[in-house]
Amino acid sequence: AADLSTVKISLSIRTNHEIAFEVDGDVASSIVYGEIARISVNITNDGNVEETIRLLSSNPVRGWAIEITEEEILLEPGETRAVEVIVKPPTNLMQPDTFEFTLTAEPASSPVSAQPIDLTVTASPPTGLFGSGGNLQVIGLAFLGLLVFGAIISSIRARRIE
Repeated sequence: AADLSTVKISLSIRTNHEIAFEVDGDVASSIVYGEIARISVNITNDGNVEETIRLLSSNPVRGWAIEITEEEILLEPGETRAVEVIVKPPTNLMQPDTFEFTLTAEPASSPVSAQPIDLTVTASPPTGLFGSGGNLQVIGLAFLGLLVFGAIISSIRARRIE
């Protein structure tokens, strides 16, 4: 009589949807009106399957604008990619303004695994008498004023001599 042997194999396959999302630098930045804020974020696929990741931002308010250079990226397991976010202040900034918004990295296959980051950009109006570069503008205007004043004086003297 032969002994029967059996082998049972239990195999479990799990799909892991996990991403890491971080800002390369500080989450708060300051700019002067006329400049734009460039924020670099790193997205890493820490899962075990290829992921399509969407980058979403909260709605801009008060004239601010947000531009994401790549709104959807495809990452292999273990792959990291840097994406730039450009934030522009309102066109007619008269006083300092702080804009707070949320940037979210969301795996297309698993929205519940989304990772949000809160960011802040503060814009200040230009400095100087006439805005950014004000000192140079004042010198230029003063020089122009002297030229006009000199031309008027020369014209008056020329009339007296005739």
